[in-house]
Amino acid sequence: DNSAHDVDLISQGEWSEIVLLGDTTACKRNGASFPETLRILRQHSEAAECASMQLGETLFSRLAPGTRLRAHCGPSNMRL
Repeated sequence: DNSAHDVDLISQGEWSEIVLLGDTTACKRNGASFPETLRILRQHSEAAECASMQLGETLFSRLAPGTRLRAHCGPSNMRL
């Protein structure tokens, strides 16, 4: 599921997120589905620390075919 504020970014189609590191309760379940990705992410302390301090998330975005998003950036616009 996406954060409530993300709904306004979708101009067409469907967008969902799979959060691996962040402040959602689904992280543990999601991480079990992607153990190797999570292992690699945890080797990058900046990703894990930002998630634990609620400064950002590490996630996969799923966009259905034909989905269009409005231009946007996160609160910090950080990238790995």
